Amino acid sequence: MSTRSLIGLKQDKQITFIYNHIDGYIDGVGEFLYKKYKKEEQIKKLISKGNARSVISNEFYNEKDFNITDSEKSYINEMDNFNAEYIYLFKNSDWYVSTGGRFKLLKEEIRKNKN
Repeated sequence: MSTRSLIGLKQDKQITFIYNHIDGYIDGVGEFLYKKYKKEEQIKKLISKGNARSVISNEFYNEKDFNITDSEKSYINEMDNFNAEYIYLFKNSDWYVSTGGRFKLLKEEIRKNKN
């Protein structure tokens, strides 16, 4: 069974995001994003590749196939549309994660998982 996730970038009042099919848990995609993608330009480039089988192994389905929503609440609601268990959001120069509730700082959730 795959652990699906969404990966988004908030700019102004818009969130652009992609779907990731496997390894979406915090110790997988979460740590990968936190360690490798620290700047908005890097994340834009990642999202421009489109929906992915695995962002970790650089396997993308369709270039320029991405999604847009207008609020964090509607982004969280997209979890059901994609059967995602985790959603990641880069905003204000930091990564956040949600499993359906409010967003939490990803670095704190990674730290909790390590203990």
